[in-house]
Amino acid sequence: MEQILASIANAPVQDRPHFVYAKSASDSNGSMHSSGNQIDEILADYYYQQHGVYSVGIRLSNTMYGPWGHPESTLYQIFDRAAVNGTALDLSTSLDLSKLDLLHAEDAADAMIAAMQFRPANSKPVLFDLASSGSLSLSQINDATLQILDPAVSSVEIISPSDGHVAAAEKVKHAIGWSPRVELREGLIRTL
Repeated sequence: MEQILASIANAPVQDRPHFVYAKSASDSNGSMHSSGNQIDEILADYYYQQHGVYSVGIRLSNTMYGPWGHPESTLYQIFDRAAVNGTALDLSTSLDLSKLDLLHAEDAADAMIAAMQFRPANSKPVLFDLASSGSLSLSQINDATLQILDPAVSSVEIISPSDGHVAAAEKVKHAIGWSPRVELREGLIRTL
């Protein structure tokens, strides 16, 4: 990313392109991946402060889903197991029982297009957290997937987003006019 920012900084101001970058939402686990994400934000801020390079950053949900998912992800394994065998994935060994904020790939693409068209009057760098309309545990996703394949399975309750996610979603909607359109059930159907 630094090479791109340096190239933009070396271009005449009137010829500078609109720079939009996307990354996964930061987790604070100290991994190389999360450190790299933080460095991207620091670089964007530095190049704005030192060279006036404007940027729009998009933090994508760590739990994106949709067609062509990553085969090693737990979500993909849930979908694959349900579609092929009609059974739930055994999550008894899963340590991650936290709620997941799901974001469908089509919604992520729409957000990127909206971000490419966004340029505020003050031209300061902007960073948006993309949030979906709710969050689910892996167990709830497992159940929702099975329910789509077999309507006899009882329906799943979607937990409302936290206040932080609501605030982030409202900020993004107000600034770039984007909000997720793909509901969980429809997204799962498209994925399966």
